Amino acid sequence: MTESIEQLTSLEKFHVEVSELKRKEEEEGKTVHFQSLSPEKLTELDAAIYNKFKDGTLTFKEFSKYRNLVSEEKDNESSRHFVAYLANQGLYWLDKMSR
Repeated sequence: MTESIEQLTSLEKFHVEVSELKRKEEEEGKTVHFQSLSPEKLTELDAAIYNKFKDGTLTFKEFSKYRNLVSEEKDNESSRHFVAYLANQGLYWLDKMSR
């Protein structure tokens, strides 16, 4: 991308952030969730849920509703993989907190 990060929309910034996550995860061989994920196909809803996840305000009810909506979308495989990634991260966080 030739635009500076300041000129990007919030969705484009999200795509850049997920692209970086994907690169890091693939380098470290940590997850398979990003192999078939195209960051540019993620939506405003994916970005909103991710931001709530990052700032610790995402509730289980909100995540479940999001997961159900995404599972009904047959044409966005990237969002389905992103749901799986977030679920994985949530379980990792819960495990870490229980120690």
